[in-house]
Amino acid sequence: LWLALQLRKEGKCGIMPPEWMDLDNLQAKENEEREQEENFTELPYHYEEIASLLLKTAQSDMKDSRKVKTTLKNISDLRSSKIKQGLRTIKGKIDFIKLNNVAAMELYSMRGFSVKTLSAFKSISQATNYEPSQQMATYEASQSQSQTQASSQYDD
Repeated sequence: LWLALQLRKEGKCGIMPPEWMDLDNLQAKENEEREQEENFTELPYHYEEIASLLLKTAQSDMKDSRKVKTTLKNISDLRSSKIKQGLRTIKGKIDFIKLNNVAAMELYSMRGFSVKTLSAFKSISQATNYEPSQQMATYEASQSQSQTQASSQYDD
């Protein structure tokens, strides 16, 4: 990928985006993401990073690049909303959280809150009615900042 991006910058090649970045495929993933309220659709682990790089460097090589950008942003927003909603439902003692098909940037965006929350759960494991609402307010404030940064990766 890095070599292709460098060659593209030098005008020595064109880049053919991966199949998952085809507009029809992304729109199908967006629909799937909307239908599956509790699960995440399968996308490459680094889909946000790859898409951002390709859209910045090889946008002219892509068919329907504006629509691809918009669809990726919609998918990202849907997935972020699912993460927030899932974290709001955490109550009581937790031994583990199962996160299938969550991408690297999504994990990164919730890392701070997750570590703080899991540490709080551990330290008060004897309490039976712990509500993470204070932690959620802190998370939402930090998530708002992360979302601003993440959404700007698709901007020109």
